[in-house]
Amino acid sequence: MPSEPSNDYLQMNKKHWNAWAKRDWPYKGDRLKQIRDGGSYLENVEPKLAPYLRDIEGKKIVVLQFDDGLVLLACAKKGAVVTGVDLSSEQNRLVKEATAYCGVNVNLMEADCQNLPKNIPSNYFDLAIAECGIFCWIQNPEAWMRNAYRVTKDVGAS
Repeated sequence: MPSEPSNDYLQMNKKHWNAWAKRDWPYKGDRLKQIRDGGSYLENVEPKLAPYLRDIEGKKIVVLQFDDGLVLLACAKKGAVVTGVDLSSEQNRLVKEATAYCGVNVNLMEADCQNLPKNIPSNYFDLAIAECGIFCWIQNPEAWMRNAYRVTKDVGAS
């Protein structure tokens, strides 16, 4: 069984993503505008996720390791009740600013998705999603999946 994530690994990962966010954020303007204006961001940029996110108005969705937050913002724009969890304080800050620009409200949390805080209730979310490519950044995929499973409803997405 894999060990729990080490603090050194988490701090290194957080430092990387804080720097990445600062570097890449200036290039997100066109995509943020597309989301703000109600465009087809999910269908155009995330075609593998889009079919699962068609009828999400009113659904409670958690976006784990939300990165630049564009999927999170697009889901909120479609009427979902969205919570985003990411380790990066810089990603959290930038996405918080983007919510006002896009005209949406979301709940953002800075936390390690391998060890979600207990204040995220069990069996609460209709759907847990993550963007493609996140698993190479996870030290303990089993812990990550166990946490995602814990916070989603037993019946899964409806």
